[in-house]
Amino acid sequence: MNALITNIAEQRREDLRKQAEGHRRIGRRRRQRRSARPAPALAQELSIHRLGDADRDALERLAGLDSAETPRGEVLGAAFDGRLIAAVSLETGDLVADPFTPTDEARSLLELRIAQLGGSHGVRHAIRRHGFHLPAAQRRG
Repeated sequence: MNALITNIAEQRREDLRKQAEGHRRIGRRRRQRRSARPAPALAQELSIHRLGDADRDALERLAGLDSAETPRGEVLGAAFDGRLIAAVSLETGDLVADPFTPTDEARSLLELRIAQLGGSHGVRHAIRRHGFHLPAAQRRG
């Protein structure tokens, strides 16, 4: 009787091992398919511009989504398909971004534009504090 129970337990263990390996294979295939997908061409459809009074509502909506205060002073924004997805204050470096939209490219382009504009040392420091990293040539200034 003991040999029968041992044999059943070993058979069950082998079935569970095979089932687990099948699940791992499926997971690997899904991950491979996801990583094989090309990233969306966000930079081609992204616009960077200074925000004005007409953009105030969109900026406040964005700050609300990010659970942050609305950036003060002159603000540079990134819009994707006509919708504001990220913005940074040129005075304080405070950044707000849509948490439901991939904004890495938008943030990089905002960072580049700020470097091109030659932002003041205080803004560059604030921007680095918020996760931006300016090119080395701009850091020296």
